[in-house]
Amino acid sequence: MANAGMGVAYETQRVVFAKIQRTYREYLALYQSINNGSLEGATTFDVFYLRMTYYSKYQDRRNFGHSGY
Repeated sequence: MANAGMGVAYETQRVVFAKIQRTYREYLALYQSINNGSLEGATTFDVFYLRMTYYSKYQDRRNFGHSGY
């Protein structure tokens, strides 16, 4: 029965990851559209993921503007 709980947790995390991937693709499309079709200087997925998960959860929200985003 313990494995059933792990499956649910995995599926929930998979849904969250898929949402972050979708948001990243949207970010890239917007970035490219305002930078004359260039992606040069765009945030990499690993940094984007870290900011969307770790920083948004653990950083003091009052200081979030100082993190570069």
